Amino acid sequence: MRQVYSASDTSEAELLKQLLTDNDIPAVVEGAEVANVFGEIPPAKPAVSVPENVDWERVTQIVSEFENAKRQRAAGIPWVCPRCRETIEPQFSDCWNCAKIEEERKALLQKRNRALTVAVVGALFCAFLVMFLSAWAQTSDRAAEFSRTLLRISAIARLALILFVLIGVYFLVRRSMSGRR
Repeated sequence: MRQVYSASDTSEAELLKQLLTDNDIPAVVEGAEVANVFGEIPPAKPAVSVPENVDWERVTQIVSEFENAKRQRAAGIPWVCPRCRETIEPQFSDCWNCAKIEEERKALLQKRNRALTVAVVGALFCAFLVMFLSAWAQTSDRAAEFSRTLLRISAIARLALILFVLIGVYFLVRRSMSGRR
């Protein structure tokens, strides 16, 4: 691990760590525990570190933008959010646009999770229906026509099972892809 930034406090270090992580750069905050125990005394400054095998140009650019935004806020100059590029007035420390995007993303993920749950429950129901109807058709003393009808219904339930499984896989893939942004 290589240190890329020495923060003035734990929250600043966590903010940069999240910014790097959002850009697919793994990062950790070191020394935060010491800062929390001793308070914000000078030797207890937390640091942000990244692995050696990352894109250093990108890391340098992100850290530089983060520091520029910090200086602009301190000077009373409107700053540009390094995450979404929205111009923010200096009296605000958080980006209104990113928070909005995060809320919309969470709502979308909840909707996808509900759809995935419906797909899984539907698949389980169809699997149960297939097993039940197949077993009943084979053990039934009913007329041959009734057994054939049960087997047809079982075949339709198998198709529905395949459909629900495909829908479930689709939503799992979409959820894993959205988590990588």
